[in-house]
Amino acid sequence: MERNPADSLVAARNGLRLAFKAGRWEDVLRFWEAVQDAGQARLRAQFEREDKIATLGQTRGLSALAAWAAGQQGDLPRAVEILESGRAQLLREAQERQRRDLHALAGGEYDALYQAYRAAARQVDDLYALPYARRPADWGQQLAAAQGTLQQATDALRDQAPGFKYFLRPLPFEAIREQAADAPLVYLAATDRGGFALVVPPQTAEAWHIPLPQLTDKSLRERVQGPDDDPAWGGYLGAYLRWRNDPGDETARAAWFTAPEETLDWLGKAVMRPLVTALQEKGLPQGALVRLAPGGWLGLLPLHAGRWTMDGGRETVDGEAPSTVHGQPSTFALDHYTFTYAPSAQALYHTREDASRPADSLLAVRYPDPNFQLADQAVAAALDVFPPERTIPLLMEKATLGAVRQAFAQHAVLFFFTHGFADFNQPLNSGLLTADEQRFTLDEILSLRSQRARLAVLSACETGVPSDVRNVDEVVSLPSGMMQAGIPGVVGSLWSVAESSTAILMSIFFEEWRTHGLTPP
Repeated sequence: MERNPADSLVAARNGLRLAFKAGRWEDVLRFWEAVQDAGQARLRAQFEREDKIATLGQTRGLSALAAWAAGQQGDLPRAVEILESGRAQLLREAQERQRRDLHALAGGEYDALYQAYRAAARQVDDLYALPYARRPADWGQQLAAAQGTLQQATDALRDQAPGFKYFLRPLPFEAIREQAADAPLVYLAATDRGGFALVVPPQTAEAWHIPLPQLTDKSLRERVQGPDDDPAWGGYLGAYLRWRNDPGDETARAAWFTAPEETLDWLGKAVMRPLVTALQEKGLPQGALVRLAPGGWLGLLPLHAGRWTMDGGRETVDGEAPSTVHGQPSTFALDHYTFTYAPSAQALYHTREDASRPADSLLAVRYPDPNFQLADQAVAAALDVFPPERTIPLLMEKATLGAVRQAFAQHAVLFFFTHGFADFNQPLNSGLLTADEQRFTLDEILSLRSQRARLAVLSACETGVPSDVRNVDEVVSLPSGMMQAGIPGVVGSLWSVAESSTAILMSIFFEEWRTHGLTPP
């Protein structure tokens, strides 16, 4: 395995897919373990993020197949663990290495464990950082020895330091359940045999399985990117990209405006209506918080806005009249529950403590676009609900990249009103535009760390879109980057948004949050 993890990974992946097609569930799970072993061996031999992303891309969709197999065997806790282990693995690793309680070990009772781990990790990093031309003949042997030392130091932390039992490991079901103590955590996945939701509910030891027979991998893929036999991008994402590339094209505009309507209907029928109905039958109160962890292409879609035609009667919260779309009474998923999104339970685990930070200061960044009509009102609405002495307004020409960098870690709430973009070709170049026409990129955000921030509000286009469509399960996006930088809650957008309506929404958001007690994500 360690000698040739690349070939072992391919063999295990192919074996898993064949076993799934044949319905041999025990073999699927056996191959899944082999995929995990080979994948981890391969990742240990890689240093560059792009190389790791490529390796993780080879296992895309396999966790859904393995979780289905575990579900077929009646082992729902294992199915949950499998889906959790297949999500946001690089984010998990980064958050684990940056956790504050790790560095708090320095100088205390477990200082020796901490120093051993830091020295071993530094030795591995230094070896990887050597340019190829300067690597000695025994570099491979040195690296293997260093990795062995690092593994020993990691195991010692797990075994001896309180709170580090799962350090650099996927969470087991018991720990995942702890992250659902205040609200259900819902994993969503699609396979060729159909889709399913696994709900980890609060205050119960059992997971819930909700079959979603219309959510096949093929139907989801074609809904997002178009038919498999068409090399051009189609579907929801293709319509969006064509309009995005040429907003003046009326045909592209009409196609894009139609695509979300069709997608919301499909999401309601295939995913959200069955989910909402099951949650209602389980007794979850209307308006309750529900966290979604969508897998694969589902991570690109506005699940909370999935809608369906009503069968009759009033179905919305607080007695409000139902929505009407194209003349037909309809209800949206968000009419029933308050949905937020999480990359994984591990991400919740790392942000739980940070979510209690006081939201007592504001950084407001306003890009100087002369075409903005209501941006000033939105920024003013945000500034008005914070004490003046606790705000830093970086407005117009003051909103430079340097000023944003300097202020990033100094405030509890970061409010950007600017232009945003998801770079689907180079995902780490996704980012926010600053006044000096520079980009505050995801790549840079990943290198930052804030010990104060509670919430980032990214009022710009495409700020919530996972931009690495090669491996959507890694959730490469501005929100996950902000979470890695230490910010537990992020508000973003799933497509290009109009400035005026966004400004109105932001004004309402800050008033509802700061004046009327709305709870932020």
